[in-house]
Amino acid sequence: MTIIIDLYCTCLNELLVKKISLGIRHGTMFLDHLLICVIGILPVSAYHLIADPKAPAVPTSPFEMMPFFVIYFCKDCIGGRSLAKRILKLAVVDNQSNRPATSLQTVIRNLFVIVWPIEVFVSFFNQERRIGDRLARTKLAFYEPAEKPYKINVLQLLGAVLLATVFTFLLIRAFIGL
Repeated sequence: MTIIIDLYCTCLNELLVKKISLGIRHGTMFLDHLLICVIGILPVSAYHLIADPKAPAVPTSPFEMMPFFVIYFCKDCIGGRSLAKRILKLAVVDNQSNRPATSLQTVIRNLFVIVWPIEVFVSFFNQERRIGDRLARTKLAFYEPAEKPYKINVLQLLGAVLLATVFTFLLIRAFIGL
């Protein structure tokens, strides 16, 4: 518990300085993961408990976890901000324009969560950009409200969800084949 409190205090301190640091980067990764796990896994577990109270409250098929992974890959799709990034006043932005990243950029960026140990290692050397950021041409930045409100591009959002779904399906199929 003290580790979480220390991480939170470090993040708060760095937020005041307006610098993306290792503490903020790792704090965001941890908080994103925690929130997505709670949001994604609890409903699946609740479904199992309701459907068969004697059965384990965990998914029995990898395909039951598809919605969880799609949510995880799409977590930043609206305005470049996941729930954790909204809490910490951060955003994923286009590396060139500093405007909110598109839905497709954020999904491409988040697909690399499957190699998270490598992503964490890379973040020690560059707090603004991890591997996924480099390939999606994005970076993590402090949220600056725009003069014009962010408009959701529905077609791009649907494309991002479709990409995340296909990638998840292929990933699960690959692991089932092992």
